[in-house]
Amino acid sequence: MPMLLKKVGSKNKVVDIEEVWNIWELLSSGYESLADIKLLKNFVHDNDLNWLLDRHLKSLEDELNMMEKEAIRYNIKTSHQPPVDFKTSAIVEEFSDRYIFRNVYRRLGDDLFKLSRSIRTSSTNDMLRRRLQHRLKDTLKNFEEFIKYGRLKGWQDPPPTYKIHKPQKSEQLLVSEAFHLWDHLNQRYDQLHLTSTYKSLIHDPELVVIITLGVQSLSEEIKMLENLMTKFEIVLPGRPPASTRIPIDPEVFEDVFMFRSILTGLQEAQDLHLRAVVQTEMNDKLRKMFTRILLNEMSLYDKLLKYGKAKGWTQPAPVYNEPT
Repeated sequence: MPMLLKKVGSKNKVVDIEEVWNIWELLSSGYESLADIKLLKNFVHDNDLNWLLDRHLKSLEDELNMMEKEAIRYNIKTSHQPPVDFKTSAIVEEFSDRYIFRNVYRRLGDDLFKLSRSIRTSSTNDMLRRRLQHRLKDTLKNFEEFIKYGRLKGWQDPPPTYKIHKPQKSEQLLVSEAFHLWDHLNQRYDQLHLTSTYKSLIHDPELVVIITLGVQSLSEEIKMLENLMTKFEIVLPGRPPASTRIPIDPEVFEDVFMFRSILTGLQEAQDLHLRAVVQTEMNDKLRKMFTRILLNEMSLYDKLLKYGKAKGWTQPAPVYNEPT
């Protein structure tokens, strides 16, 4: 397989039309975020919030520098850059520290979803996708800092907690967090059922190995989710069959069809995981678990995508023709 994947390297010299849009969109929204934060910093009173915003600004500027280099490399038109800075001595009472924090915090969540979408739709240029993955990891760290800081200051409005008969003294759960555990387990059951079924039909021996590793990963996550749901007394859904008998001719299903179906499932699951990360505001252990699942899903998607490209099983998007 390593020799096979080397064939994909040449694709890093071009970008497709969706990757061009991703670069343009991340730059445009990033410029808007940069301008807003620099303006709002004029009204900050809390020194810790000012320090946190400075860290976020540095991370955002790093991302914009990286995306600008990508735009230059592939000769992509970009939007206008914001002013270098905003300075004012005006006093606006409506711009409280709490308001500024919540404004930046919500925008940070939106940035995570834009990055996630850009990663799963950047399928031609592996180097670009890898750089976007690094940016997502850095943004997740920033988001983690904002969650803990806002909770410490009492600037967040916590949703209702999940009620159980046995009181939880040390570890509580929000209703959103309980739902994401339940939703994840249902999705993992469906993925395990589908993947196990495909495994018995696939002809390509290398793909069988990849799918086997995926089944093992799903089984481990399912066990972990089941234990957590039992701990928090969340009703567990029904499980898929222990084995699936295939009463059809395996030749009816082509490897390329099953590959694309699994790849699409990995793409869709990334948004599921990210929603869980963003909406898990109280339970830090649970949020870290969802983050690990997200990063693992991204890694599996990346490996499977490269394998499919080397086999010629993907549907390549139209390549961007650079203006002359």
